[in-house]
Amino acid sequence: MEGGPTSYLHPDWTKEKIERLENAGHVAGVQIWIAVRDSFLVYFLYNTISSVVGIPRVIESDGDESTPLHRGTRICEGCGDREGNGARFSVCKICNENVSRQVAYCSRICQKSDWPNHKKVCGKELTPGVVRNATCSTEASPIEVFFLTQMGPARDGYTRSQALLRQMQFLEAVPFCSYVFFSPTGPRRFKSPVFITHLVFRLAVQTAMATGDERCIAAILGTIPEVQDAPGGFVDQLIEEYGKARVSVAMVAMQARVDMNDLPIMGQWIVEFLESKAGSQYAKIASEPPEGPSTEVTQKVITDLREWWPRRS
Repeated sequence: MEGGPTSYLHPDWTKEKIERLENAGHVAGVQIWIAVRDSFLVYFLYNTISSVVGIPRVIESDGDESTPLHRGTRICEGCGDREGNGARFSVCKICNENVSRQVAYCSRICQKSDWPNHKKVCGKELTPGVVRNATCSTEASPIEVFFLTQMGPARDGYTRSQALLRQMQFLEAVPFCSYVFFSPTGPRRFKSPVFITHLVFRLAVQTAMATGDERCIAAILGTIPEVQDAPGGFVDQLIEEYGKARVSVAMVAMQARVDMNDLPIMGQWIVEFLESKAGSQYAKIASEPPEGPSTEVTQKVITDLREWWPRRS
């Protein structure tokens, strides 16, 4: 196609709306948001087709520690990398044989590093009791909570549902993952492909899980709207996780921004942070992949993002 690839924009994002936002000084925010949407659509379409077609794969067996798997694309529980380009992941033999759960690893190194998390649920059904025990570590891990690798304890009297505890277990096992959709074909992970979006999204999820914040739930909904009509019902999943009342308020807030032809809540927060005194210094690395910046830089961004977070709109 002439002029390069074409983005599949949201139906509400007209040419006039994009020009209005760019003229208002939101050029970077618009481009980042379009990139996130394009990447998610590719991710969602690929996984949907893989699920429907179910092309068998022969996965490399690694002695007694793994077993051959079958269909679909796998994500390493240790580092978040996707299986592909000739890579052959192994799986946890105990989980596969005892509960038919596919827990994949790209290498022995990742399997060993993930063991402190995985041993809490290894070979066990993900019942409410098992998941609750697996997430108890958040109570005693302030550093991990601060740097967004764990969700942290509930606050302000908020009570978590069993469905939300299950979501926490998956997110704490793979910090590179942004959210997990529980479809009829099994868990599907969504990973934001953009550095700053991953951090802001992760902090919004952490806030929603700690307090039930409706605007953060709305931000989650607005970031990945295509999933709402996907098999398994993403909205229904959020209702199970956060409750019908909170999700209803969140959907009203999300729709209000659509009606005003404004950026989605998550996009607005990203723009606000990058235009703030603390966040403007990160504009050049904002659109890099999540694994792009060094650990030291990432931690500095998180520190500044957390300090700015209470001032978001």
